[in-house]
Amino acid sequence: MKFSLQRADTLPLYQQLVEQIREYIRSGSLPVGSRLPTVRQLASDYGLTRLTVHTAYAELQAQGLIESVVGRGTFVCTDLPIPTGLHKGARVTRVQPPPEWLSQGVLADMMRLGEQSEIISFAQVTPALETYPTAEFQRAMRAVLEMPCALGYGPTQGELALREQIVRLLLDRGIATRPDNVLMTAGAQQGIDLVLRACVTPDDVILVEESTYVGLLELAAQRRQRIISIPTDQDGIQLAALEEACQRYRPRLLYLIPTFNNPTGRSLAQERRHAVLRIAKEYNLLIVEDDIYGLLSYDRPAPLPLKASDSEGRVIYLFSFSKVLMPALRLCAVVAAPEQIQLLAGAKRSSDLLCSPILQYALANYLKRHQLQAHIQQVRPLYRERREAMLEALADYLPECDWSVPAGGLCVWVNLPEHIDERQLYLSAIQRGVGIAPGSAFYVLPDMPPAMRLSFSSNPLARIRQGITLLSQIVQEQSRGGVSQRRSIG
Repeated sequence: MKFSLQRADTLPLYQQLVEQIREYIRSGSLPVGSRLPTVRQLASDYGLTRLTVHTAYAELQAQGLIESVVGRGTFVCTDLPIPTGLHKGARVTRVQPPPEWLSQGVLADMMRLGEQSEIISFAQVTPALETYPTAEFQRAMRAVLEMPCALGYGPTQGELALREQIVRLLLDRGIATRPDNVLMTAGAQQGIDLVLRACVTPDDVILVEESTYVGLLELAAQRRQRIISIPTDQDGIQLAALEEACQRYRPRLLYLIPTFNNPTGRSLAQERRHAVLRIAKEYNLLIVEDDIYGLLSYDRPAPLPLKASDSEGRVIYLFSFSKVLMPALRLCAVVAAPEQIQLLAGAKRSSDLLCSPILQYALANYLKRHQLQAHIQQVRPLYRERREAMLEALADYLPECDWSVPAGGLCVWVNLPEHIDERQLYLSAIQRGVGIAPGSAFYVLPDMPPAMRLSFSSNPLARIRQGITLLSQIVQEQSRGGVSQRRSIG
């Protein structure tokens, strides 16, 4: 298989690759089941960047022509699209379990690293311990313990007192809703789990951004769920690729983190938010909007959620208190249309029955006193300072990398040099006393460029700089002794 790539052509190089590979497949020169070159190999053979080749492969995947299998490679689909339109039998990537070198799965490893005080952990995204409003919650808890209604079972949907306060709070995010449209879950993770259980069948296709929340990917892997990743750029998910995937696969669900995306920190451009809602309407697509970082903006006001413009009830909106207050609350508000709330509440009832009434009443008491707004004003300067410290340390010690500059949220996405072995970096960092989240954990497709996600929220300035210094030493050691090394992700 040979390619003729014209760098002076107005057609981007990735699109030239797409058209030529498509023609090889259409003509039968590249039969079904054929294995394509790895991203690294193709980039090396033709002097391309790995991002160019990955973008081409992602586009071909969205068109239903190729599929990637973790640990095996990229292949021509067995069931190819018919020439004139859609097809129902397209083989779509099924999310694979985490690589073996992640001992218990990515989420488990992140939590384990965060529990070890001797580790400088950039792995788990968690608020700073010193910001926890413990005194306020002690007062709230004392008051709640005098309330008999807080000590027994409560409604599966959540305590009305809390749902009323959440409705008031969400007005600040441009969302006008009613308490009947709110369901309380044990964190955003359970909210996502309930949506996959109640609203998606095993045969339905799920769309995600090309880098997305690892918790969603682990849940999808457990269900052997069919999933397609959509390419993104600096302004978020690419609309043409999204619409192409909708045309070919008729997906049931799109999972988005449009505001301060986890892991990249990017936000979906405002004009694209309206276009995503239009596409959802045209293709009868359900959107899960994960907005757990929406209140943590540092440079300018955060964009309004998609839910604020959702006039048809297509958006299931998640708003969690784990990142803005305390993870131990394990309370998330799911806002959805009444029929969706009924389905989700039924799934929750069969799962854990209800969230703790004591915690719900305590949070309602806290919100009623308007203490959350004051808390957010206090933590923003701290997180802004820690973000700047991490960016400065990266500039000083890892200039060979490039990284995101998030306007909000709690993490920075770092693209590593292509020769870096991501697995070895992850393991070596732990040995040196630093925890990171490996970039491969956030992708559906294998053989992605090496990267890492670093959370700046829970470490003071000196530890941030110390941790980046140690990571720099490992990268430099690999660069000196392993320029020819190949990345291993499983």
